[in-house]
Amino acid sequence: MKTSELKRYYHRAKRWLIDGLIMQGYRRRFPDKLVIETTNICSLKCRCCPNGNNVGKRARGMMSREVFDRVVDNIDIPVKLCFLHMCGEPFLNPDLEYFCRKLLARKITPTIFSNGYGIDLDLLDKVLQLKGVRISFSIEAHSAQDYEHIRFPGKFDKAMASLSMIDSRFAGAKRVFGLNIILTGGYAGEEIERISRKLFDDYPRLSNITFSSEWPWPALPQTGNLAGHITRHNSYCTQAKGLPAILWDGKAGFCNLDYAGKMIVGDMTTTSLSEIVNNKTSRQYRKRLAMGRLVPSSFCDNCVLPRYNSFTLDITRGKLKRKDAGKSPDLFNAADEYFKADEYFREA
Repeated sequence: MKTSELKRYYHRAKRWLIDGLIMQGYRRRFPDKLVIETTNICSLKCRCCPNGNNVGKRARGMMSREVFDRVVDNIDIPVKLCFLHMCGEPFLNPDLEYFCRKLLARKITPTIFSNGYGIDLDLLDKVLQLKGVRISFSIEAHSAQDYEHIRFPGKFDKAMASLSMIDSRFAGAKRVFGLNIILTGGYAGEEIERISRKLFDDYPRLSNITFSSEWPWPALPQTGNLAGHITRHNSYCTQAKGLPAILWDGKAGFCNLDYAGKMIVGDMTTTSLSEIVNNKTSRQYRKRLAMGRLVPSSFCDNCVLPRYNSFTLDITRGKLKRKDAGKSPDLFNAADEYFKADEYFREA
């Protein structure tokens, strides 16, 4: 038996014994990252997102200031980073700037992922006046074909016009932003390098680009690129180790990808975060996942994420400079290795 197989069985047994039987799903340590969904309404219907696939019957809405205040007041464990989105467009909520100020007052870094498609630039200006807010835009700025394939019914020309205006607003505020780009497959490392250099040249305030594969949301395998990237063995579900997602109405979902609100474990408007993460329901869910069982009557049943190998490549201006200096020559090799599986399965 290979060493890797022995390690896998060892860690599975350790989780089963310690996390499952001894700890009974109770956890003392959690990541310092929290998801607060400011809205589940979006301006696009992206094919990579639950909103674009018309799934989940949860009511649409926007988080109010009152709900947000109660949620933040109930954060009683160390949280350093807060994502103000799940599968909605955060710039549709007019109180976004207020939310950011409230988090910064608690020394929590607000992080915003936006589709950048015709967003309220006046609201963007208000957010940019706050120091410490991180903002990235999910735009396939390298290809009209890829953009319009993913960001339905968005138009590439309008998206690029929005991105140019966004760049000028960041320049005026002397701030920088990031880009998130989903690769639909077939991109070699050399091509990704060429794309990166062009985008950094075109947008002076762009500081980093995150390239990723089309990864599948829970119970939505059609949102991912599964060719050759599904392993035989499940890994330990990362959601079992994380903090819950706080939905727009203040309810807490056990999985921070719970777009349908099917695994509600508490209400953050009335209960502290520390109580929710280790209440009876949360412990039961965590225990079952630690022991290799699914949570019954939930969207865990059709989730392939524990068996999915995703692809992520983070590029900054500094990394490209180091590559030019010969200090990181293999920077883009991961893309070649990952997408070889796509080519193999297409040929097969």
